[in-house]
Amino acid sequence: MDKEMYDSLVIVDILEDTVVDGPGLRTSIYSAGCPHCCPGCHNPESWDIEQGKVVSLDYIMSVIKSSDFADVTFSGGDPLYQPEAFTCLARRIKKKQEKIFGAIRAIVMKLFLGLPG
Repeated sequence: MDKEMYDSLVIVDILEDTVVDGPGLRTSIYSAGCPHCCPGCHNPESWDIEQGKVVSLDYIMSVIKSSDFADVTFSGGDPLYQPEAFTCLARRIKKKQEKIFGAIRAIVMKLFLGLPG
């Protein structure tokens, strides 16, 4: 798989501020493509990767960053059908969260504990 494939995902949709895909507010990324075709699947329209749309990781990150407090859920389809690109996205999300938590820690240390941030 070439590098360009790691810069984008094939998804069905992105839902912001959902509360049904995990605890609290979530931004849910619904991947396209699933070889399992489980009976009773709640997203059978996501099975065919050809029915999805190619979206850049930069765009997905911009949607995720638009909600400072929402966590992220990878759903589908099967996110592991595109493991390399979802791994890249997960690393970018982790880096974003580390920056947010680092800033919050500095604020708490300075304002509440009187320590240098």
